[in-house]
Amino acid sequence: VTTTRERSWTFSTGFGTANSHLARLRTHSTHRTPAQGTLLDVALRGLGARGRIRVKQWLLCDGDPLYALGDFRTHRAEDTVAHELREPTEARIHFLISNMDQATIVAKHRRKGMWGLAMIVLGTAGYLIQGFAYWG
Repeated sequence: VTTTRERSWTFSTGFGTANSHLARLRTHSTHRTPAQGTLLDVALRGLGARGRIRVKQWLLCDGDPLYALGDFRTHRAEDTVAHELREPTEARIHFLISNMDQATIVAKHRRKGMWGLAMIVLGTAGYLIQGFAYWG
């Protein structure tokens, strides 16, 4: 899920379990009016050293453009048509839901990849410099 509307926050686990907090968030988020948006996912971002959990939500709102890749199917009954988008069963087929266009999504992921590559190169260089300084 890649959207322009993301919210994240941190809460303490001292007042209950992570599962109870997430259940409350999901219940609260599913009672939105359509104009406020649709909750796509709630994800745990990790339990911190102080017992804090980071949560992230991605939203699609009415009127947003929709870009989707996946296993798309249309089910037809007598008077109704239902559309379904599922994660593909084949691992090599991508699954994506976004309110950004394809060029923006590609640019975003390319930037992330370049930052990752830069961190690998800088980390390796630092390791080599430290090794040369140690062994002389």
